[in-house]
Amino acid sequence: MRCLLIASTLVLTACGGSGEEERGALNVEDRALANRIEDLAALEKNEAEAAVPEPASPLEPISYEDVAKELKPGAGCDLSVDGRFLLVAVTGDAIVKTRGRIVHLKQDGSPAETGGFFRGEGLSVSVGRIGADRIIVDETARWPAEAAVRRAGDEKPVTIAGTWRCGA
Repeated sequence: MRCLLIASTLVLTACGGSGEEERGALNVEDRALANRIEDLAALEKNEAEAAVPEPASPLEPISYEDVAKELKPGAGCDLSVDGRFLLVAVTGDAIVKTRGRIVHLKQDGSPAETGGFFRGEGLSVSVGRIGADRIIVDETARWPAEAAVRRAGDEKPVTIAGTWRCGA
């Protein structure tokens, strides 16, 4: 009888496990599934962050008509990209076009061959020459330049590579 009791206990143990083992196996599967879901969510987030484009230039091209209308004639400097004005400065005044409208910026002193710092209406533009390679055409000199443009509230400035030109 004792053998029969031991044998039936072994059969019952082999046929059905304890509830704790089943719950443990289920928890392992649930954790694996949760980890996969977290991995997919992180992958989607990284792909979405990578798909965000670099900020577009906050400066738009300025027409010759805008320059003639907004600034007094005289010697000055301009920042251009591909032959299009992005900033035009004369003594005491400068203009840029942003969000479809002309904005006047102030500069301490006159625009200089080395560049300048301009600010106004929640916008600042810092222009600096890159290197000493000067090209002279007629009465104007030009250099490769970079401008850092920052709107109020922006974390980082937008950098624009262009040409800084000064003359009559």
